[in-house]
Order: sequence, then C-alpha cells, then structure tokens
Amino acid sequence: MPDYAYWEDPLSFQHKWYIDPFAFLSRTLDIKNTPIPDPTTLNGLRVAFSHVDADGFSGTNQIDRKKVCAEIMRDAIFKTIDFPISYSVIQAEIDPAVQGSEHLMNVARSIMELDNIEPASHTFSHPFFWDPESSQKDRYDDRFAFDIPGYKFDAFKEIVNSVEFVTDELCPDGKSCRLLFWSGACDPLAEHQQMANENGILAINGGDTLWDPAHDSLFGVAPLIRPLRPGLNQIHIGQANDNILTNLWRGPFNGYRNIIETMKRTGSPRRLKPIDIYYHTFTAEKVAGIEALKEVYAWVLSQPIAPVWTSFWIRSVMDWTNVRVSQAGPGSYLVENYGACLSVRLEKESPEPDLSKCENVLGFDVQPEGMYVHLAPEATRARLVLSKPGDTLKQTPYLKTASGIVRSFKAATGVIQAKLEFAKSQGRISIGGLRPGARLQAEGVAVGGKRLWLVADERGIGDLSGLSSGELEIRLQ
Repeated sequence: MPDYAYWEDPLSFQHKWYIDPFAFLSRTLDIKNTPIPDPTTLNGLRVAFSHVDADGFSGTNQIDRKKVCAEIMRDAIFKTIDFPISYSVIQAEIDPAVQGSEHLMNVARSIMELDNIEPASHTFSHPFFWDPESSQKDRYDDRFAFDIPGYKFDAFKEIVNSVEFVTDELCPDGKSCRLLFWSGACDPLAEHQQMANENGILAINGGDTLWDPAHDSLFGVAPLIRPLRPGLNQIHIGQANDNILTNLWRGPFNGYRNIIETMKRTGSPRRLKPIDIYYHTFTAEKVAGIEALKEVYAWVLSQPIAPVWTSFWIRSVMDWTNVRVSQAGPGSYLVENYGACLSVRLEKESPEPDLSKCENVLGFDVQPEGMYVHLAPEATRARLVLSKPGDTLKQTPYLKTASGIVRSFKAATGVIQAKLEFAKSQGRISIGGLRPGARLQAEGVAVGGKRLWLVADERGIGDLSGLSSGELEIRLQ
C-alpha cells in the first residue's frame, strides 16, 4: 500500500511507515493479549547465537604473515571467547582434490575440534547466486567464487555433499555437520531448501537487518523467514554481517562494531529479533576487524541472554511456523505443535499464569518487552491458563529465567529438580515463587557435584550462576 501505509524518504531512499504496523495489525486482527509464539526468547532471555561464513579462510593478513586468516580467527576469537559459535568452510577452498591443501585441512580440523564450535558448510564452490534468474547476478563477474575447470552448478554437490565432506573429513569423533550457510546473494530456490530439508540439513542466511542512525527505519528489519512456497521457508539471520557494515570490506574495517546499535533496537522496546553475531573469516585480515569482533562479543556477553547454537535457532523458527494457538475458554489457551519454539509472549500487563492449572508450562517472567511464558520441551501441547481478576495465587516454585534449555523442571514439596542444557560453558537459572528469605541448598552435576547455598531475595526469587549442563536439585530449608 504505497503512499498510504508507508513512504520513501527522498534523501535516504529508505521506506518508512505512515502507520504504526503493530497497532494496525493488533486492532484489525483483534489479537490483543493473545499468546504469541516467540522464538526470539528462551526461558525469558533473549536468544543469542553466532555463525561465521568461511569467506577468506586461506587469505593472508596483517597480523601474522605466517598464518592464514582462519588461524588468526581461531586463536584470537574462537579460543578466547566463551560463546557457542557455528563455523563453516568452503570445500573447494580447502580440499586438496580441488584448490586446497593438507595444511588448510588441518587448520579446519583444529577449529572443528574446539568445544565451542559447531561445524557447518558454506557450500562446495560458494555460488554467488542460486537463482539463475536472480536480479543480483549482474553484480558478480562469475557464478562461483572459485574457478573450478569443467564445473557446472550441482545443487546436490553444493548442499548435501559439502555437508558430508565436513563430517567425513574435518569433524572429530562425536561431532557431525548438519548445518549449511547459503552463499552469495543467499537466494535459494524452493527446490534447494527442499533438498536441505529432505536430507536433514539445517540451512540459514539471507535477510540482512540494519536499524541504526544510518538506516533509521523499521523497514530495515527483515522478517524471520522468507516464504518459498506453502510449508517451505528460508530461515533468515538475526542482524546484518561485517561485509555490509564495512562497505564490502573496503572500510571502515572496524565497522562491524556498529551492529550493536541494531542489536539494541531489535531487542527493545519490542523484541523483534534474536542476537546474531554474524561475520566472515576475512575479518581476521585486519587488527581493526578483530577488535571490532571482540567489542561486539563483549557487549553481547554483558546482556541477559540465552546463548544457543545456530542449529537450535533454525529448528525453533522452523517449528514457530507450525505452532497453533487456540482459545479453550476464558483466559485459557492451547499451544500445539510448538516443538523447539519454547516461548509464548503476552502483554506485560497480562494476568499471571495460574501454574496450578497449566500443563507443560515451566514458568514465566514479566519484562519491559512483555510477559514470556516458558513451555516444556519434548511435549507437543501445552495448556496456558491465566489468572482471573481477584484470584489469590499461591504459586509453587517456578522457572523465572534460564540461560539455556531446561529439559525438565519439577517442584514438589520442599524439592526442585531440573535438568539443564547450556550451549555456553557456564549458565544461570532464576527461580520464582519462593518464600522471601528462604534458605536453599543446591547440589548435582550442574553445580559440579558440590553443595551450594543460596537465599531467596525479598521478591521470593533465587538465582544460581556458574552452572554446567546436567541435573540440578534444590532443597528448601
């Protein structure tokens, strides 16, 4: 609806809204205070992940001429920052049978064996455009990043075989590759996405989001998905990458630091996107690039986040497209087929859930961006029952927030039992519904087999940090 819903700024050529799209859709669809499935949040905390495109893996750099960019990235970022990172390679670049070498293979193996690395493929030849009718094909001198004599585009080789190559040739025991990062224009056809899905491959990229003083429009926020055909979607990234913020790596070389502003704006006052620290290996060419990355990671780690693997984000968005929410009665809702999309959001002024009547609901948390309700994993249906005016709730202990997946949470008389799964080495959990000042004893694998004591604050909230994945038992004294 040009000229009615939005307009084009004559100076910046950016589209901007005449209307408030949130208010417009809420009123016209009558969805006020309806539970909304929200994959941007996990157990009350904003989802955060990081993925790296392989471009520049074998490139030289200005930091250590004896090392390729991938080695600099490995030593300066991957080994020093405690954060789950999904890292990819381009097969043709490192495979000795194409244009690579054993040294590059060994560098890739040394990265894939790191505990905080999730293996991924960035295709076989790095096609610049996947759609032969792409409007962007005139931007590129060739279709592929690597000049491979006699090679013609082969979708199965680019998608399936390249993922198998990472598993078979690069992954250590206990790891495998199920990730693919679309290359170039990131414009796969429906048949390409279908091929990934049918072979159990999780694919992402495309949908660059920028919302900062230089791109000051909500129109710069991409949707979570790009529909390809009914039931088939391309999964988009969180925020734009370093290539865009450095003017195609022509400078400023520390430009990626500016992505923090987009991360802030897409997180509050409305949480529209997860945090996605997304960049290329060629950033390791310059000291300024590495320093910008460190600044971004430091800011992200200072936020209340739930770090996850990129694969979890992809699965949660795929499941988000299939969630069904229906009203079962006044203030009662059924949430079905939610899979890995483990949060629903209501307005922050909404009545609290009556946990004694809910099913497969672990807890909730009220935040400036809304009330987030946490659903139990491994279930297919949850019942959310909101309290009524005048109700006096006596909530048993419940999950307020957690920086990872809570596989189970049970609160019986005097005992809380939980099974936690964190992508980062150290996690945290917050429990509500406690007696103010209550003294609690925590033990189990999640606290390293030790016995810890904590005291609930005046709001009846108890916090535990420095946790690892595993079982946790909390006894109320």
